[in-house]
Amino acid sequence: MILNKRQQEEKRLLDDKIMDLALKKNMTYLEAKKMIEAGQASLSDFKIK
Repeated sequence: MILNKRQQEEKRLLDDKIMDLALKKNMTYLEAKKMIEAGQASLSDFKIK
């Protein structure tokens, strides 16, 4: 897949956010990413309250 620079930056930022959330929730990056992609969770679900 060819992404332009803006898309690459957005993807990297999203990946960083998912990684942060996964660390806070003690789950793996892939588990968190799968939940978000499947619509079972959103980024806001992982925020620390």
